[in-house]
Amino acid sequence: MDEIAANQRTTHPRITPLLSAFTHRNRFYLLFPWADGGSLFDLWENHDLYHDSTEHYPPWYSVQWMIDQCYYIADALATVHGYDSREGGRSSEAQLHLDIKPENVVCFRKSQGGKVSYELKLTDFGLSKPFDRSSSIRPRQKAETKTYRPPERDLKGSTVDEPFDIWCLGCLFLDFITWAIEGWGGVESFRESRLLETDEIDVDPEFPPVLEDTFFKKRVQRGAWWWPRSVPRTIVADLKPSVISVSA
Repeated sequence: MDEIAANQRTTHPRITPLLSAFTHRNRFYLLFPWADGGSLFDLWENHDLYHDSTEHYPPWYSVQWMIDQCYYIADALATVHGYDSREGGRSSEAQLHLDIKPENVVCFRKSQGGKVSYELKLTDFGLSKPFDRSSSIRPRQKAETKTYRPPERDLKGSTVDEPFDIWCLGCLFLDFITWAIEGWGGVESFRESRLLETDEIDVDPEFPPVLEDTFFKKRVQRGAWWWPRSVPRTIVADLKPSVISVSA
């Protein structure tokens, strides 16, 4: 199974380890440690920091905690990509994760100094693919991660390599920071703003722009002497204004 192989290629303290795999009644199962804190998405939704006074923040939350979690997840992803880890990770072969999103970062409760905290770990290598830096992978017809997918997923002639995962991780970190500053309501408001920002109307003349939650929008790039019927159309992508605004 591809997913078993993907889980075995990389080990890291912040990657959920595969414990076992088995078949039961003609169905295949993978067994992982129970993430008793749910996913990062659950954590954002269940702990609305913005609407609580700082005196009522959960004891595990601090800016340093958040910085640490982002660092460890980034180190885990670097290990997935075949780079040396600073935290004891090991990789037998470089691979792409291709599905980084808050639902695929899980939270494990732990006790430290008598206080409960959360440790975040990367999981779900079901779409992962090994890759060689001397070559690239063509994007799938079906988007790996819809909201966080990078522009090269949509642009014709593009290939996929490490920047695909790095873009996705950057989107996740931006949502993470939004939650830390504005709470769950800020995450939802940010999503709604992105949803309303569509591609230029002439990107696809046959179909009107659709509402889609991504971090980029597409437009037609025209030269100084562009003429509709004489120059091939070039589609490029830009960050959505709401993403630039939140990042500033």
